[in-house]
Amino acid sequence: MPQPGLSRAIPMGILGFAIGALLVLAIRAAQGLDPVWSPGVGMVLAAFFSAGFFVWGMGGFDPRMSAHGEEAHDDAHADVTPSPLALNSSIVWQLTSLLIGVGLVIFVIAAVPFGPALTITEVPEASRVAVGYTDFELFGIEIPQVSQLTLFIALIVIMMLSLFAVAGALGWIFFSASKGIANAAVVEHTPMGRQLFELPSGATADAAVEQPKASGLPAALSLPVFLVVAIVGFLVTYFIIMPIVSGNILAGIVPIAEDTRLFFSIAAGLAAGAAIGRPGGWWMFWAVFLAFAAFLYPIFYHVAIGLVYLAFPSIGPFTAEFQRTLLSIVNALIIPLIVLRPKWITFAAGRAAREVAKFLRWVGTVK
Repeated sequence: MPQPGLSRAIPMGILGFAIGALLVLAIRAAQGLDPVWSPGVGMVLAAFFSAGFFVWGMGGFDPRMSAHGEEAHDDAHADVTPSPLALNSSIVWQLTSLLIGVGLVIFVIAAVPFGPALTITEVPEASRVAVGYTDFELFGIEIPQVSQLTLFIALIVIMMLSLFAVAGALGWIFFSASKGIANAAVVEHTPMGRQLFELPSGATADAAVEQPKASGLPAALSLPVFLVVAIVGFLVTYFIIMPIVSGNILAGIVPIAEDTRLFFSIAAGLAAGAAIGRPGGWWMFWAVFLAFAAFLYPIFYHVAIGLVYLAFPSIGPFTAEFQRTLLSIVNALIIPLIVLRPKWITFAAGRAAREVAKFLRWVGTVK
């Protein structure tokens, strides 16, 4: 189970220092003191906050870290499965600590007088480790002479919080949507093909004939309700929700392309229809599968593949745009299959490996 440690204490100590410094700024600004920032008071309060947050990050206030005797022995051997939130938090803390460590190493290398660094500037004697100041505008308020290092740290904080939020949201969506899709399992005295493609997890061959429905709707209404909710959900998302999100909430921050609005609306409509209608048979699988694929395709096309792939020349006779689209489609289709039908992927990989092995054995016999 994830435990407190340096991976959480280091960023928490830095965060505590920043909170202490901001608290000094807020108090002095509220009192009308000039200048607003006082290094003496600010450093003392920031140091206290930093120490407290660091101790909390190390687990100083966690009862599990101060257990004694048999209680500590039992806790050490307890089989406790960490929650998804704990896993997500642990990974984000580790990534933050690694980012801070890499930044410190780069700073030390840059600070070496004759180290491996290149200075490109109009000032011949400019320092590689000097911190500049610039005017900064926040919510229409002009803030003069803000340290660029402060802005860089704020950007890192926003980046890690965004990573935590997006990772948590994607994990929750995948976990929630996959609960209604049972993976195939090995059942005794059942052909392998039927195990992989027909039987839900833990079911016997007789159970494949008729499965109980999770929805409270009658069987005759589940499919019509699914279709109606899917269409209404698509229309509401495309014409109401997405314009509000892209035009007001995210305007000027993250532009949303027209195709992204379309695919996200399709994903929302299918997900809502599957959650409410709960259609039987293959309708449920295809609804969840296509919802996943429609949600993932714009992410791959514009971000995961699009931001990187167009920086390289096209490979072969096809254009870079065609290859970018094809790779995005393939990834958007494979990942839902891995989540919803891992046995299919295993089955296909096994068949491919067997054919490759046959070919290699045949090559070895050619004289």
